[in-house]
Amino acid sequence: MKLHEAIIEVLLLSKQPLTCSEIADQINTLKLYVQRKGGPVNGTQVHARVNRDTYKFLFKKDESTFPMTIGLNDKKV
Repeated sequence: MKLHEAIIEVLLLSKQPLTCSEIADQINTLKLYVQRKGGPVNGTQVHARVNRDTYKFLFKKDESTFPMTIGLNDKKV
């Protein structure tokens, strides 16, 4: 499973937006994704992935909250 797929899985399971750290914690708890070097995922990696142009269309960011939350984009692309 790729990191963006793990993020989607966690958001589908939670049924609500989560912070990047919460997403990373759930990915690690559920063992959905491990870094190439074998380490756990952190919130910075989640943040980088959801902001990457390749995957931006999949996610909805709410920057009105602190820390910002990430949800699934329900718009069809």
